[in-house]
Amino acid sequence: MVTLSISSDYHFPDTSSAQVLTSGLIGEQYIGLVPGFIFDDEAI
Repeated sequence: MVTLSISSDYHFPDTSSAQVLTSGLIGEQYIGLVPGFIFDDEAI
């Protein structure tokens, strides 16, 4: 299990997701954040 803490300076909708991605020749792994969508009548 991983716990990720993000500063309140950054706003992500509830529908956002996180992915463990691999890059490079030796397979470095990193966390990618994919912002979700916001309905027109919702605030962040």
